[in-house]
Amino acid sequence: MDEVFVLRADTPGSAVRVLVQDSLPSFLVIEDTLCTGDILASANFLPGHFRRSDMSISALTKLALLTLAYASKDNPSGVGGGADLLTLNQTAAFSLSRHSEDELDALRRQFDDHSLQFITG
Repeated sequence: MDEVFVLRADTPGSAVRVLVQDSLPSFLVIEDTLCTGDILASANFLPGHFRRSDMSISALTKLALLTLAYASKDNPSGVGGGADLLTLNQTAAFSLSRHSEDELDALRRQFDDHSLQFITG
């Protein structure tokens, strides 16, 4: 199975997912959000509960990386190894950033620490 996301610089408000399975392509216009992969994973809680339509690119990037950090912890053989993130900003410029497994772990630990501090008071 191959999965490709199509983002066009001239129409940054829309995206299309192309999924090819058994040589048959299917297309899905992404109108709001789409989580792929192990969608039943507990990491899916994060974008499901914290993503808002008015979030900045920076905040969405942090949320995506945090989600990948938890998914990697839960399923390191399927998700681990760091993350490459391609973003399209509001000026229609693409930017690729690479994040190591250590960076993801540090982000996850920081979130864990803040969450635990909030819970325990």
